[in-house]
Amino acid sequence: SPPRLTEQPLATGGTALGRLRAAVQGLGLPRPGNPPACVITISGGIAESTALRPLAPDEWVRRADVALYQAKALGRNRVVAFRDAVEAA
Repeated sequence: SPPRLTEQPLATGGTALGRLRAAVQGLGLPRPGNPPACVITISGGIAESTALRPLAPDEWVRRADVALYQAKALGRNRVVAFRDAVEAA
């Protein structure tokens, strides 16, 4: 079976989420009033928990949520990793 996103390092997971973001935009589903694309887009936040630096599930989700809101604040239609969100805050 293919690897799950939960088994990926932050960079690989971000790349996968970026491909998903591009695929949704590439569908070209109209959304008037959503400049600059005027099509449906998604933003994503990603965070990492490793065996060496494990996080409780609620903290892991909180960090991904922080990154998601940072992506939206930066103009939407993008993927932000938690470490990038912290640096930009």
